[in-house]
Amino acid sequence: MSLSATTYAKTEFQKPTEKKPDYLTNKQWQGQRKNQYGMYADTYAFIMYQTGDYKTGFSYAKDAAAASEFKNTEYNERYSQLMEKVLPAATVKKEIEQFVKDGAASSKTKAILRTLYVAEKKSDAGYDNYLAKLEATALLKKKEEMAKTMTNDPAPKFNLKDLQGNDISLDGLKGKVVIVDFWATWCGPCIASMPAMKTVQEKFKDRDDVAFVFVDTWQTEEDKKQNAADFMKKNNYPFHVLLDNDNKVVADFKVNGIPTKFIIDKTGNIRFKSVGFGGSDDALIDEVGMMVEMAAADFPVERHVK
Repeated sequence: MSLSATTYAKTEFQKPTEKKPDYLTNKQWQGQRKNQYGMYADTYAFIMYQTGDYKTGFSYAKDAAAASEFKNTEYNERYSQLMEKVLPAATVKKEIEQFVKDGAASSKTKAILRTLYVAEKKSDAGYDNYLAKLEATALLKKKEEMAKTMTNDPAPKFNLKDLQGNDISLDGLKGKVVIVDFWATWCGPCIASMPAMKTVQEKFKDRDDVAFVFVDTWQTEEDKKQNAADFMKKNNYPFHVLLDNDNKVVADFKVNGIPTKFIIDKTGNIRFKSVGFGGSDDALIDEVGMMVEMAAADFPVERHVK
């Protein structure tokens, strides 16, 4: 079934039989078809990896990674796993080094790099410094990209109850960098992102100038408070949950989909907005962590001359 879907997607990408939708440009339509093929190719590559057909899997994994211009962390992970099985170690090492420099390497991909490094050096001595230098390139590049997305708009005021019945307001958090994470118990991507958000929160747990609030919204349960409390208890999450029972705050922030995170600086201005979850814990941890640091440092908004 996977092969059939992948083959069809590849044919439609290369020689489409369906008519282009009127609302898409030729470039958008081609990109849409390419992304669809990449998604199916990655799935089939994973199946081939699991069944031990590494040579076949490698071809599809490479197509999937190339479809996203080697920027999709998950696709790169599959590609790296199969590269390790079919290509010379030196070639694999060089490619993964570039993924790390580009900030597109997952923890599993980095584990492969470590294995290759140890095999080459006969020891793991110096590996941490080696990896840190590669990651420094990615962080600098990411910081430059993030600077272009920074805003400086006043955040909507809010005053919500938490699970303990306390009133929590944005004004009451003034002087702190506030991470506002809109989520719901029915939202798959929200739930998938929470382990990473737990790690980010732990990273800043000793910072008095940083606060995390998780705004539970768009719920339909009769007892929304109990529903949220049960979810937190079941998953053992130490999050400060606020209840947007009438969905007013999510509307005030003009949120169209969840999860959506806002990074608000110490003066109450929105500096960053992050929508959705791409599936990589490492990427989310790095992204939100850097946003918080930049907001805390009052990083200047980049101005563009038109």
